[in-house]
Amino acid sequence: MPTVEQPHGKKLVVWTPKHGQMGSHIHHCKPCVLELYSLIQIVMNTNLNSFRTTLREKKKYYGAISLDLS
Repeated sequence: MPTVEQPHGKKLVVWTPKHGQMGSHIHHCKPCVLELYSLIQIVMNTNLNSFRTTLREKKKYYGAISLDLS
């Protein structure tokens, strides 16, 4: 379940399905936490390849976005 609880400039953890399991995706949101909800909705309704594409597109808005798929 996605969690968006911390203020600007903090790391946010978004849980998304990964091959039937849960993978943690850490988002460092600079402009606005509320705007991240739209990204979460995209992530929750897409596969991993589309998710990576979305990260590339959103990087200019959210700054550093890292994936932890281990």
